[in-house]
Amino acid sequence: MTSSLRRTTLRFGRIVAPILALAIVASCARPRADEEWAHASAVTIPVVVEDSTTEGLSPRAVCYVNALREAGDPGANCMAGCIRQRAGVNIGGGCWHLCYAYQRPMPDSSIYANCPKQVIKRGPPPAASCRAGEPTIRGTIVDATSEKPVPLVGVRLFVAGTDPFDLSAHEPEFLILAGLDGRFSEPVRPGLYGVVVARMGYRPAIADTLDLRESSCEVSVSLEPVDPAEEEGF
Repeated sequence: MTSSLRRTTLRFGRIVAPILALAIVASCARPRADEEWAHASAVTIPVVVEDSTTEGLSPRAVCYVNALREAGDPGANCMAGCIRQRAGVNIGGGCWHLCYAYQRPMPDSSIYANCPKQVIKRGPPPAASCRAGEPTIRGTIVDATSEKPVPLVGVRLFVAGTDPFDLSAHEPEFLILAGLDGRFSEPVRPGLYGVVVARMGYRPAIADTLDLRESSCEVSVSLEPVDPAEEEGF
């Protein structure tokens, strides 16, 4: 083989090898993507019937709906109907998701800032174990009753010492979504954090302080189901 042909062959190999590697990775990832799509396709999304009244709603719900109406928000009647139907009780994001996701912009939280806050009862805190290593949080989430994995649950970090439910103080990179198997793993910036694991239909599980400055932490989350009578779905 001549030197020029050898150089051409080497250059060709350097170009083709990464492409083949990407193709192999994509083919390996495909079943996971298909599985998630199949799961998402199997979920039945309730059809919300909009309602122009607030009769029979709780004082908290009436306050939210009226505040949205006074602000001229186009999702107010949807929220009223959704809360009345209890359509958001078992939907991640509840009525906010059903009435706003993919349809209209989310309202500014200042609109209903003076409304009564939801009384949030915590479930059992996650069990956590940490060891020296690159700052990473990983864990598993199961239903406390059935002990089966709870899929697609939101895992949110918050700066230790702050309100775990104050979303305004949190950065998007602090949001993690567990997979279909209830597992999650994410590298994080070094720091002292708390973690909230929450999903509609369950009490939130909260660990107030995890030292992730020079450690990797594993959390085991057992979500306690909520009595449906306690849920309003928003």
